[in-house]
Amino acid sequence: MRAGDTGINATLPNEVGTFARLWSIAPVGGTIIRFTDADNAIIFNDQNAEAILTFKNPPKNTETVTINGHTYTFTTDKADAPDKVYATSNIGGSRHNLINAINASGAQPGIMTFGAGTVKNADVVASEQSSAIPGAATVMVVTAIVGGVGGNGITVSSGTGATWDHSTLTGGGAPNRYGNEIGFSASAVVSAANSLTQGVTISTTLGGEITADRIDGGYFDQAVSRLKICDYENPDNGAIIIFGGQIGEIKYDDLGKVEISIIGLFTNTIYINIEAYGLYCRAQLGDYRCLFNLEPDKRTFTVDQIQNGQKFTTLELSDQPDKWYAYGVLQFTSGFNKNVVMTVANNTQKIKQIQTFVPTPFKLATGDTGVIYPGCDKTIKQCFHKFNNVIHFRGEPFTPQIQSGL
Repeated sequence: MRAGDTGINATLPNEVGTFARLWSIAPVGGTIIRFTDADNAIIFNDQNAEAILTFKNPPKNTETVTINGHTYTFTTDKADAPDKVYATSNIGGSRHNLINAINASGAQPGIMTFGAGTVKNADVVASEQSSAIPGAATVMVVTAIVGGVGGNGITVSSGTGATWDHSTLTGGGAPNRYGNEIGFSASAVVSAANSLTQGVTISTTLGGEITADRIDGGYFDQAVSRLKICDYENPDNGAIIIFGGQIGEIKYDDLGKVEISIIGLFTNTIYINIEAYGLYCRAQLGDYRCLFNLEPDKRTFTVDQIQNGQKFTTLELSDQPDKWYAYGVLQFTSGFNKNVVMTVANNTQKIKQIQTFVPTPFKLATGDTGVIYPGCDKTIKQCFHKFNNVIHFRGEPFTPQIQSGL
């Protein structure tokens, strides 16, 4: 059985003979970082071919997406058959369901997701590529499972209000350098039915592309990581994807030791979604379950005065009431903090002040610009009065609470 199959505790082999491990980390909007545990750097033509699907409008009933002859059909009624995908009223929900159908994971099959009997696509894995900002453009990326030029022949087409960037997957086989300058080791890939966990921890050191400033500034947030094994003396044999996932937590100490936690996404495992009943909404503002369109409420701002690393004033937002942006997000569009995304703790109308939960990773300056989105405290009161979106509230505010006895 392969590493990642349910019920297996598999230790990845260290370099044996001419085999070596190849790691890649792909930050959102950043440059892919590649490294190996081999004695020398490796130049390897292992780039996996990819194609990007961009939705222009929510898909309609019976519209299709086809990948290498495997057709997925959207339905607005019931996703009650294999390869049927439930089409929601917005792009994000439909795209999310399609990705789950292609990967046959991430959600339990059902009439509001994808049809029971849908099997994992044999040729590609699907993922989202997005900004951390709510409402920002998000696309679906399909990546060939096989590395190298072999993935370039995979065809894609769409009968929906969406477009592929190419008619086939492209980019497979481009030469990439996997450096051994920083050195790393990796834990076992663990996938066990009793623990319901799958992940890898990479141990390395600060240096090169992995710096303290980047870690603290959120450069690796939502980054995707993959592990492959290759025979570097026989590159024509290609590389095998052993593990794929998303960056979870990155920690480093005063001595420069770094530990990177990778949460499994692409390998075979068990996914169980557990949600607890409670007073507060379980959706995230603007996501595929909330369905609230944040884009019209996006505002631009310019830093006017700086109190400290967490507080600054801006004249553009003086018309909004106190706490309007609490729990929302902002992203700087210029200055040393450009592209940094932060969660807002509060805003005070009278003094025109914005406060974030933590200080900015880099020094603020007067004139720095950014965009900001309103926040939600996840109560039904705010959902109703602030967003008029109570129909999509995902909580149980009227559940009887435990009362203390006299």
